[in-house]
Amino acid sequence: NILMGATLIVMTFVGLNVYTYARGGPSETATKSGVQMTIPVEGMTCFTCEMTVQSAVKKLPGVSHAAASAKHGNLAVSYDPAKVSLDEIVKAVNATGYKAKRP
Repeated sequence: NILMGATLIVMTFVGLNVYTYARGGPSETATKSGVQMTIPVEGMTCFTCEMTVQSAVKKLPGVSHAAASAKHGNLAVSYDPAKVSLDEIVKAVNATGYKAKRP
């Protein structure tokens, strides 16, 4: 039973990774007003990496959109600079273990 459960979990992540790459990575869409920036991020290799980075950045106040792409090695983010700085966004990404660079 444990092996079956672990197999299902692994297959779910594999399926999500295949789906992400098949559709060309996360799409960038129109967002609320604010600054739109693409930040280079090193070390992302899969869907789970993307979700980790996105989750960390979306928790920041003032971030209205975040879409990480392992395929392109970046994070597209829209934010309100009155509530959060680019340095804080880069710091949040780096805290996840991936390496973001200020553009």
